[in-house]
Amino acid sequence: MISAIVLAAGMSERTGRANKLLLPCNGEALVTHVVRQVCHAEADEVIVVTGYEAVSVAAVLAALPVRLIHNPRFAQGITSSVQAGVRAASREATGLMICLGDLPGLTATQLLVLTSRFKQALPLDARLIVRAMHDGEPGHPVIFAGTYREEILACRAPHGCADIISCNETHLVAVPLAASTADIDTLADYERLLGPERGSKVVFSAP
Repeated sequence: MISAIVLAAGMSERTGRANKLLLPCNGEALVTHVVRQVCHAEADEVIVVTGYEAVSVAAVLAALPVRLIHNPRFAQGITSSVQAGVRAASREATGLMICLGDLPGLTATQLLVLTSRFKQALPLDARLIVRAMHDGEPGHPVIFAGTYREEILACRAPHGCADIISCNETHLVAVPLAASTADIDTLADYERLLGPERGSKVVFSAP
């Protein structure tokens, strides 16, 4: 069983006043695009962790079959959101997929490649970690074996689970993907990764 956890709680501090998760991507909000791909990738459950502007984020996800979990500590860093999602995930999960909510290039096909590799390799390694790679660089998402649950919940680093990965490199399987799954940090990243041909005007309103 794979529990997919999409992180949609950040404050988008480097994009100025714009919440990057609500920027247009293929005619819908960026976070909607990402979550839609995850929903089409045969995960057994999809959990979306909200925080900053949670009402607006929830509004653009209303039509998708996901469970929303609010992280009241979202300002403390991404680790708190990862932990909120892991805490909410089924105890039966053998895989915990951690997926950023700002990956405009993400497709369900890419996710299926990752989950397929994870399912193939897990019987041989109960400490398996599978992560996307592009052009030799680490990318997203990352799938942790369920055995990492308590280590993730005990993590004290504010910026994610990189230390857990680096301490378990012998269990790491890197899966090269043809297309980039780079995330968006700035508005310049948004323009570079999407460009005007993939954006369109989207009006966001709270329910």
